[in-house]
Amino acid sequence: MMWAWWAEFHRGVPPAAGAVTGVVGVLIAMQVDPGELLAGCADVLNIGLVIAVTTSPIALGAAAIHVAMLSASGLLRIANTSIRGKDGALRRAWGVIATWAWLGSALSQVVLAARADLSGYCSAPMLILPATAVVFPLVMSGLGILLGAAYRHWAAGVIGAGAAFIVVLGVQQLEGNAGRFVPTSIYTTYQPFFEPNVPLGVGRILVYGALIALVWLVLSATLRARVVSAVTVAMLGATGIGIGSTASPEPVAYRTPPEAVCQMSSRAEFCVWPESVQALDRGLDAINLIVGIVDDRFPTPTRFSQEGLTPLTEPGVMRFDSRSFARDDLELAAIRSLVPEPNCSAGLDAWFDIIDWVSAVRSPEFATPEVARVRAQEDAVQREWLDERYTIATEICD
Repeated sequence: MMWAWWAEFHRGVPPAAGAVTGVVGVLIAMQVDPGELLAGCADVLNIGLVIAVTTSPIALGAAAIHVAMLSASGLLRIANTSIRGKDGALRRAWGVIATWAWLGSALSQVVLAARADLSGYCSAPMLILPATAVVFPLVMSGLGILLGAAYRHWAAGVIGAGAAFIVVLGVQQLEGNAGRFVPTSIYTTYQPFFEPNVPLGVGRILVYGALIALVWLVLSATLRARVVSAVTVAMLGATGIGIGSTASPEPVAYRTPPEAVCQMSSRAEFCVWPESVQALDRGLDAINLIVGIVDDRFPTPTRFSQEGLTPLTEPGVMRFDSRSFARDDLELAAIRSLVPEPNCSAGLDAWFDIIDWVSAVRSPEFATPEVARVRAQEDAVQREWLDERYTIATEICD
């Protein structure tokens, strides 16, 4: 049995497909700018998942071509006379193709890791990303085995791989509820406060596990194996859909527990995640400037914090990109954090008016016509205008 497995593993289509997967994956990995990735594991593992999914149609096509070649050579007819039968030979071919797909994807992951800064935050929930990268190519290679068994011509594998590429690339564009079971989140970057959404990831893996069990069911020769596979399909599929449907559709979740590093000034306290300590001085300067502009015209927070340390419904939550700490970005984050973002249109209009007023004091040349008109009036009128908008922004949406 091992000799038969080894013969398939190192000859013909399987190693060739693994080499193609590795080359394509490495080429994609080399296009990634390490400077765009946050230090740590999440972004590297996330891109590795995207590469594994994007290259998985190669495994589907290779599996179909491999089975077609086994049929053409008569090996499947010979296998049909053995104890394991033809289905056992197909399952062995499935394992061989999937192994090469994993090796090719792993090579691209190694290249990514070698070029990135892994000194940042890494956590157990991030393991859901490589777990998905292992399961999905197994699904695709299994579908390729079924395709090759149904259409015993190498052209079926080429056509199947091309169609799979189109589907995989198109499906990856879906987000939100429509993308609950899409394996990747190609527009996601992992700031320090984000981790993968584990319940959603588990739901996805269980659904893919049901597809794997379904392929196994089709390839099972004995009644007992078919019954076990059918039960497994039902359990995995139902559990996965249940978890995926009840979990948040967002691919990320806030990291827990929160770990804050804080610094104080005479006006306020500013807290960030440990990975963002370089933002403390600039951020506190920006906060002092913005709070000074507002003065006592409306209440301002005494504690400002980076997103993820405090609920977004509270004032003082600053949202900024942790890959750079530009002074202008921190000032804008401070302005937007003075009042929590409302969840209704009337409140949002008032919120933006407050942002525009504070921004206009900082940069008068960018003032909107309405804010410019208000700014031209005496301070008492401006206070009344701001107080009215502060009340709307903080109360009308309740």
